[in-house]
Amino acid sequence: MLRRTGFRSAARLTLQEAARLYPGLVEPWLALGHLEREGEAWQASRASYEKAIALDQTSWTAHQGLAYVLEALGDAEDAACHRDLGFGARPHVTIPCLGTQSPVRILLLASTTGGDTPWAGLLNRQQYQVEVVASEYWDTTAPLPRHDIIINAVSDADAAWSAMQAAERLVRVSGRPVINSPQVLRGTGRQAVSERLKGIAEVETARIIRCSKKALLSHGREVIAQAGLHFPILVRSIGHHTGRHFERVEDVHGIPAAMDRLAGEDLWVLEWLPSPHGGDMPYRKYRVMMIGGRLYPVHAVWSHDWKVHYFSRAETELSQEIQERFLHDMGAALGPRAMSALAGIQMELGLDYGGVDFDVLLDGRVRVFEANATMVVPPEKAILSAVSQLIESRIGQRR
Repeated sequence: MLRRTGFRSAARLTLQEAARLYPGLVEPWLALGHLEREGEAWQASRASYEKAIALDQTSWTAHQGLAYVLEALGDAEDAACHRDLGFGARPHVTIPCLGTQSPVRILLLASTTGGDTPWAGLLNRQQYQVEVVASEYWDTTAPLPRHDIIINAVSDADAAWSAMQAAERLVRVSGRPVINSPQVLRGTGRQAVSERLKGIAEVETARIIRCSKKALLSHGREVIAQAGLHFPILVRSIGHHTGRHFERVEDVHGIPAAMDRLAGEDLWVLEWLPSPHGGDMPYRKYRVMMIGGRLYPVHAVWSHDWKVHYFSRAETELSQEIQERFLHDMGAALGPRAMSALAGIQMELGLDYGGVDFDVLLDGRVRVFEANATMVVPPEKAILSAVSQLIESRIGQRR
């Protein structure tokens, strides 16, 4: 992580110097926008893309990047304008294969609102040529780019519904094998998954309702009570990930301030489930990926904060020991009830590629925080190999 941060800082300085030396060039500002966006420095990224557009108003790359940034910042109206300018002009991009052998051609269906499965770092550039298509902007009367297989990256069933429907149409037109069918992903929204997993005995999930800001502001106490919830509650904006626009509200008096910080008009309201663990780091999260019918451990993190993320984890000798044990022998680290729960989740959701974030309760059951196909994973050897095997096996089924 430190090496990556250092690289980003050095690259930022180099690009800023290039922009200073060549003030009429769009490219340094575009590169800065991409760099800051990758690091989730949203305001800096926005400024860079806006400077690029000021230099070239027809830059579809800048409009596309700015649309993603504005969506992350919660400015849906302006994001939609820039999406039209960017993806309307260029709904298809080819990422060429760098290898010398004839490549496998992948048609990657994407949405334009973010929250897609992050496939970019998982596809071997020496092996695959990737045709990225913005699903909701593709002219269905036009022939699709040549491809051997479809990977559907449109995975946020709550916020990318129009892209999901468009992806489903393109899958039907193609007739090629598909990974993560849109029909399967339709049922993986937050509330839907919570309800589906309640039928698995070894799984606990939080109660979740969809509610408007207006309803919470006008009669929040009644809304919470009618849903069978009680304070504190968790409130998060629909379609946002990695902890963005996600708040804990202690009581009814905290609702107005939380509403000001959250994006969008509709929200998820989640039951607060206190941690079963004590000590200085009571909040824990495991991540397991489901790829091609198998389970792969990714990380086990501890935190002082309820909003647990890999990049904000607390490092101690004990947490490192647990992480190593989990990666080395997941079954022994989690126990039989947890492994049974994960197998049940995998079977229930039916994803070719997806992940589960969870904690292990004191009785061995798992508390699922979320399970879907949007999760970011490091491009480690086991994951990359599993993805390649999944692609090859799916293509082979049609030969």
